[in-house]
Amino acid sequence: MKGHVSDEGFVVRPIAHNHPAFLLIPVTAGDMASNAARLTSNVTDNGCSLVEQRYPGKVCTPTTSGRHALELVLGDIGVQRGDNVAIYTTTGNHYVSGCVTQTIESRADWIREGIDSNTRAILVNHEFGYPFDIERLRVLRHYGLPIIEDCAYSMGCHYEDGEPVGSFGDYAIFSLPKYLPVQVGGFALSAQPLLSEATSNNDRRYVEVALATYYPQLESIAKSRCENHLALAERLQGLGIRPLMKLKQGAAPGVFLFQYEGPLDYPALKDYLWAMGVQCSVFYGKEAFFLPCHQASSRAYMNMIHALLKAFIDAN
Repeated sequence: MKGHVSDEGFVVRPIAHNHPAFLLIPVTAGDMASNAARLTSNVTDNGCSLVEQRYPGKVCTPTTSGRHALELVLGDIGVQRGDNVAIYTTTGNHYVSGCVTQTIESRADWIREGIDSNTRAILVNHEFGYPFDIERLRVLRHYGLPIIEDCAYSMGCHYEDGEPVGSFGDYAIFSLPKYLPVQVGGFALSAQPLLSEATSNNDRRYVEVALATYYPQLESIAKSRCENHLALAERLQGLGIRPLMKLKQGAAPGVFLFQYEGPLDYPALKDYLWAMGVQCSVFYGKEAFFLPCHQASSRAYMNMIHALLKAFIDAN
């Protein structure tokens, strides 16, 4: 019988749920304590002003989450029952986060990669920190519909022309925890301020302080994400694993999205890695999978992931 510990010294079989949590967001326990200390201090920096400097002519509205930001934008556009929102993604795959689809479904329908007579707005999802093609965006502009850029994973990304992701659309939505080491928060960009009655004073201050603290680090975070993505790809290539998308200039991947060179039971891999404490999922619609890889992904984490994937592949 095979043991729980691999030759490399990593636990590779579940036992009593005694496993750490490796999350798709980059926050750590130390970050939580630091964020709380800043929140209760006399910090007065207006983080939204830093966002507005990056996006001239746009207003930053703090929200509790990226989902909340989308709710505000849909309300500002006036999306209602009988309307639909057309969703476009970087890969064109039919996988779309439930955070997006469920929020739209609370007031309207959504369709994929198409426009019809009921389409009220277009949502462009910069998947996992891989920017949507700018030329395709320019084509979508010809429909004359409001464009919402979903930049949840793409806060520090740029288009190929150097402009920051989120600058093209009429609106943009962001989720702080998917890019910064925080637990909550988001913001919406728009031409005019958006009403945000659901955001408490403490929540607004949390977002403002988080942005004031971490927003100046956008470029260094993007650089770390790219370096860690490349390092993990190199670490796993010997197992027959390769990234699904090429890492282009301007990207800042928030996950490692990969394919295996042969047959692989991706749903079973998901169950196995979750049991080992790794937050992950199948990229439904393609033979692909994603797991954490961001600025907090250490080389030790990469070695552990290698051991887990090797154990699963060898056993299957």
